[in-house]
Amino acid sequence: MFYSEIKQQVKIHNRRSFLLLLGKFGLFSMVGWRLFDIQILQSKKYKTLSTNNQINFEILYPLRGEILDRNNIVIASNKNTYDLFLIPEQTHNIEQTLNKLNELLEE
Repeated sequence: MFYSEIKQQVKIHNRRSFLLLLGKFGLFSMVGWRLFDIQILQSKKYKTLSTNNQINFEILYPLRGEILDRNNIVIASNKNTYDLFLIPEQTHNIEQTLNKLNELLEE
C-alpha cells in the first residue's frame, strides 16, 4: 500500500514537472521568435526608423542691434558669418566631399 502511494505521487510530480517544462519552453520560444522577427526579418524597417529618429542640431544665432556710444558712433554692429559642419554619418565619401568644398571655397 505504501509503495503504490509513493509511486502515484512520483507520477503526479513527473507530470507537473513536464507541464512546467512545456510552459517554460513555450515562453522562451515565443520570446526567441519575437527577437528573431525584430532583429532579422524586420531589420530594414527598424534601421530606417532609427535613422529618421536622430537629433539634428541647428544653431540659431540671435539678431542683435547695433551698439552706439553717446555720440551715436557705432561701436559694434551685426556681421554675417557662416559656419560649415560636416557630419560623417551623412557623407558617403568624406575625402571627396572635402575636395569639392576646397574647390568651391577657392573660387
